[in-house]
Amino acid sequence: GNTLEYGTSIDLDAARNIYVGGFTLSANFPTTNPFQTAYGGGTCGTAPNTFPCEDGFIVKYSAAAIPPSVTSLSPASATAGGAAFTLTVNGTGFTANSLVRVGSLTRPTTFVNATQLTAAMNASDIATPGTLQISVFSGAPDNITSNAVTFTITGAAKIGRAHV
Repeated sequence: GNTLEYGTSIDLDAARNIYVGGFTLSANFPTTNPFQTAYGGGTCGTAPNTFPCEDGFIVKYSAAAIPPSVTSLSPASATAGGAAFTLTVNGTGFTANSLVRVGSLTRPTTFVNATQLTAAMNASDIATPGTLQISVFSGAPDNITSNAVTFTITGAAKIGRAHV
């Protein structure tokens, strides 16, 4: 607004919305879907001791969720037919609710820190040569999926006899 605003309280809810409460003396305080559509203000007190009346406000700030991001995998590849293993996923924006996904399937995930997760990969994930798309699902409350990084499954080495 163009006069005075006083923020007197602040609160945070479980969905990470921030609420600020206070009072305004501005007739043009910006609003969206207000309970009271016009400044009620007016004049308080009795002459000669009058002063502007204040309107109360509550402002809600919604934090935009930042998706997790995968930057690298370790190992970055495996040989087809190999055993189950632990995959380390490096990136940013990981939380204790984050889950590693292989395609659309979730793997048991351990939160290491905000930049690293580990996932238990099944032998069946790498049974045949090809590629897998590895991503991270943020979990509640944001429910956002990261970019996908390719994990390569190479063909098993062929062991045979040379023909002479």
